Amino acid sequence: MAVRRQQVGVNVDALRERCFRDGVLFKDDEFPASDRSISPQGDPRLAGRQVFWRRPKELTNSPQLGSCTDSFDVDPGELGSARIVASMSSVCQNSKLFRHAVQPELQGFSEGYCGLFSFRLWGPDGWTEVAVDDRLPTIDGKLVFAHSVSKRHFWASLLEKAYAKLLGSYAALRELSTTDAVEDWTGGISEVYFLKEKLPGHFFSLIQKAFERYSLLSCYISSPEKPPQRKLTASGLYAEQAYAISALAKVRVRTPRGDDREIPLLRLRSPHGETVDWKGSWSEEMALDDFVKQFTYLEICHVPPEVIRDQRKRWVMAGAHGQWTEGLTAGGCSQVKADALTILPSFHGTVDTFWINPQFRLHLVENDKDANPGEEPGCSCVISLRQRQRRGKPLRTIGFAVYNPKGARLPLGPDFFSSHASVARSAEYVSLRQVARRVRLPAAEYIIVPSTYDPHEDGLFSLRVCSGSNAVLRDVLDKPREMTVQIPLDPEKLRGQEEVFRQYFYNVSGEAMEVTPYQLVELLNIVGNKVLNVRQVDHRGTMSYEEFRSMLLDTLLWKHIFNKYDRAKCDAFPAMYLGMALQDIGFLPDSTTLTCLYLMFADEHHNLSFESFVLCACRLKSSLAAYRRHQDPLEDSAKMDLRQRRAERRRSMEKGKVNYHCAAPASEVDFWARPEKDFLKGQDMRNGAHLEAVMIAKHQ
Repeated sequence: MAVRRQQVGVNVDALRERCFRDGVLFKDDEFPASDRSISPQGDPRLAGRQVFWRRPKELTNSPQLGSCTDSFDVDPGELGSARIVASMSSVCQNSKLFRHAVQPELQGFSEGYCGLFSFRLWGPDGWTEVAVDDRLPTIDGKLVFAHSVSKRHFWASLLEKAYAKLLGSYAALRELSTTDAVEDWTGGISEVYFLKEKLPGHFFSLIQKAFERYSLLSCYISSPEKPPQRKLTASGLYAEQAYAISALAKVRVRTPRGDDREIPLLRLRSPHGETVDWKGSWSEEMALDDFVKQFTYLEICHVPPEVIRDQRKRWVMAGAHGQWTEGLTAGGCSQVKADALTILPSFHGTVDTFWINPQFRLHLVENDKDANPGEEPGCSCVISLRQRQRRGKPLRTIGFAVYNPKGARLPLGPDFFSSHASVARSAEYVSLRQVARRVRLPAAEYIIVPSTYDPHEDGLFSLRVCSGSNAVLRDVLDKPREMTVQIPLDPEKLRGQEEVFRQYFYNVSGEAMEVTPYQLVELLNIVGNKVLNVRQVDHRGTMSYEEFRSMLLDTLLWKHIFNKYDRAKCDAFPAMYLGMALQDIGFLPDSTTLTCLYLMFADEHHNLSFESFVLCACRLKSSLAAYRRHQDPLEDSAKMDLRQRRAERRRSMEKGKVNYHCAAPASEVDFWARPEKDFLKGQDMRNGAHLEAVMIAKHQ
């Protein structure tokens, strides 16, 4: 997976070169040395106190970046978060993890120093390299956030600053859980087990397989005190401190009865690197039974293969991005019905909208080869749904469900969900940044439906799957497709109507059987059609009867489909049916194209009138025609250079059909696979996916 080397759009290497050329130390204007970087709303703990931002060379004579082999002596500082420090101890468990995030071999305080440091962090769109300057906040000469107690190593202080920049401020770090931070350091998928509840079968085997694949295993003891305090317990363990599992083994012993018995053992490591002073059996190790009794939580973070780079045992990870759009793909969970009045003013009662949520196809290629004795054949995987944090707004309540489509037409519709139960689902809907669940399913294809709990809640999300075997995950609507459909119109009725249309056309056009724009308006008024923009005259300024006939046939078909979804008979249908209506026309749009069409043609109540639906269908048909004219016969894509783009624009202006939007200034535009921004609302529509039809027609 590629890593974006950037400082919010600026090349990191170019920044270093500029500093060397100008002979200055780097100053990060995007994350300035000011109180706003600490807290945009102001931190009451800073009232009456002045913060000075110092570089490490101003705090000590010989600063070092440090390494994971050094003793972990990081203190959260007066204003910092103990949970962030606990998550940093996880990074130090594995030297490969540390090198991937901190990159100590590429930067330091000696040769090549320019005051700039960069770190790899997992962001909403994947790996991002975040660059910061090394000015750190101090009060009375002391660092107030995470720092080394020895005052020599600065990797923790600078890594924390990069993380604060990614999230917007140091204050944002206090809102994170340890699990969130570990995922952002490692790019992993975390699952958390509450050890006081019933645990999965073969629990020790589950831990062992994760450990063999370099997953991070951390455990905690919850403190009953409010607020929780780090405190030594009678067992010799500290509450509210993260312990790492550093080794696992099974020991065969003979019981007093003379029986042989295997006892699973775990070796713990404190975040400071010293041996754990466990006062129970086995001294330096702990039996699994004692472990479950003493600890409250076990957190397993599965690290992606591009970080570990080990060709032996490793996790296979697949991911996709999506979004919930109010009125279109924000259907809520299956237990909550939407108020019909929020969908269409003339509706009454409730409507099941779960089926409109985004759908993703999960292909589990093969069953696990290392299944435990007695287990049914299947593939064990962890499914993770993560919502994108909206600054200043609360998290949505999210969850997901997994279905076996059993050969049903995709995307799955309301009839399927009303008659089929899920085969797996998240444990519950929670207001957390991420919800994850381990499932075990036979190798096959499944559909994952992520959703918010309540309908009409929009937001961005990412969906990932971690498996020991091959797995493929992609949006059901990952690319647009044309479909073969039967025309649901009576041919006898059409023949009768065509004779009437031909006579009307002849009455207006005369023997020439061609009409001018003014005659077309007159003709359409006679026929009773109000869609003047559906098909207009060509570059000659006229329209033949065959073109007129084609226009009317399209309009009749679209009217038939419109009536099918206008169930309230109020000359409009809810936009959530737009995808199904376009399928009936013969086109299955991808998710991003469907969203663009919705934003262009739906009204403020999330409905489409007949005129809007016809315009939508016509613009889509015209865009497909432009695509076919430039399609590469060997590839599923089409490109236009500037000359071709201008020609298409002239064509659209001459015919009066569409005004193609293509914002890219490059000399060559790949408009079938180019990431773009939603030009109507200014929102980033990429989300890891691609806008697969930038040439969507825009209503003039």
